Formats: sequence, C-alpha cells, structure tokens
Amino acid sequence: MEPESFDFLSELIDFVTKHPIISILWVSALGYTVYYQIVLLKDGLKLLESREAVDMYNHDKAVMLDVRAEDEYRKGHLAGSVAVTSDDILSNRLSYVEKYKSKAVVVVGKDINDLSAYNCAKNLKKNGYQCFILKGGMDEWMAQNLPVVKS
Repeated sequence: MEPESFDFLSELIDFVTKHPIISILWVSALGYTVYYQIVLLKDGLKLLESREAVDMYNHDKAVMLDVRAEDEYRKGHLAGSVAVTSDDILSNRLSYVEKYKSKAVVVVGKDINDLSAYNCAKNLKKNGYQCFILKGGMDEWMAQNLPVVKS
C-alpha cells in the first residue's frame, strides 16, 4: 500500500502534464497574489473589505477618497465619498484632503488592479495619512450590490 502523500503527488504530476496551460495560469495567478500582498505589506498598506470600510465610515473613523476619473465618479460612487483627482494626490497637492489627516483614509479606485489607487494610497501614507485601499474598488462594491449614489 502506497502512502497517501505519494498518491497526491503522482496525481498532481499527472494533472500538470495533462493540463499545462491551466497549471501555468494557476501558478501565475498565485505568484501575482503573493507578490501583490508582499508589496502592500512593504508599503504599509492594507486592503479593506467592503464591510470593514463601511464600519469605519459609519463610526466616523474614516473618510472615503474616490480617486477615479470624474465621469466614473458621476456614474456611481459611495455615499459620502470625496472625489479627488489622483493627479492632485500624486503631485502632492494635498490641500483638498488635509482636513482628513486625523482620520483613516480609504482610497477607492476602479477595480482590484487600479494602480492609480495604490499609488495614491502609497503617497498619502508617505505624507503621514493612515491609509487603506478598498479591496476590489468600485467594481467589487457594485458586484456586491452595495448602495451607490449617482450625480
């Protein structure tokens, strides 16, 4: 009788040899996820789930900064969120957000891959703000059927 771990290993090798493209995609996705988490930790940033962001906002402990393009913001945004251009934040024109320095700042981007939201959060953190990033951005927020305001 063969040990159970040997059975698993032989099945894994069999799967990889029969499905190399799926295996490569899976390993790539895993690698990207690990890399992204390491970068966030290195920069002192944390992704917030939607409910965590809502809890912080409802208890007046956070402000939501929406850094998406103006047309995207008008199509739908979180109630009470503040629209700020990513150009202002990345250029250190922080007068619009200076009044929020005593609160946590949740940066809201378009989606999980929004590099602009990440860079804004990183720059705000560098300037002394307590920063978080809304995990999945507005795409994830809307996918969860959470409330959106249009203007």
